[in-house]
Amino acid sequence: NNIAVDVPQGTLELTLDGQTSNYFPPQCIVRKTGSDEILYVQDFNSSRKYLTGEYDLEILTLPRIEKYGVKLQQSQTQSIHVPMPGTVTVAPSQLMVVQLFIKENNSLKKVYDFYGMKNPQTLKLQPGEYILIYRPDKGKRSNLTQQKNFSIQSNKVLTVKL
Repeated sequence: NNIAVDVPQGTLELTLDGQTSNYFPPQCIVRKTGSDEILYVQDFNSSRKYLTGEYDLEILTLPRIEKYGVKLQQSQTQSIHVPMPGTVTVAPSQLMVVQLFIKENNSLKKVYDFYGMKNPQTLKLQPGEYILIYRPDKGKRSNLTQQKNFSIQSNKVLTVKL
């Protein structure tokens, strides 16, 4: 027996602002608000129907973007837009310990650890103001610690030499 039941649904549309020709779009973890259980992992540049209600989104970019209490209403589309990332290449002059932070609301949030970095590494980062804090791997003294500030813009490439 089939029983038809009307279920109110809304659509969640995830889009990247800009062209994605050389960039693999991120994914988004969708959870019902108040739950730790993963409901679905949705690709960007796609739409999907969910039951109406509130959802928490964790967008798997660097740094991660978290949106809480996104409301989906019956027969309506909720669009979430994320800017295209920029590219940074961090080029050390010797073996170094390096940490990457983003400036948010007058504080620093750790984004990435480069452990024992001796070769250039490239990351795709969301637009924003960043700080690299670094020191030589052999030097354990705090007076050897330095920092470099830089800014990331969508679809721009930047090289930071340490």
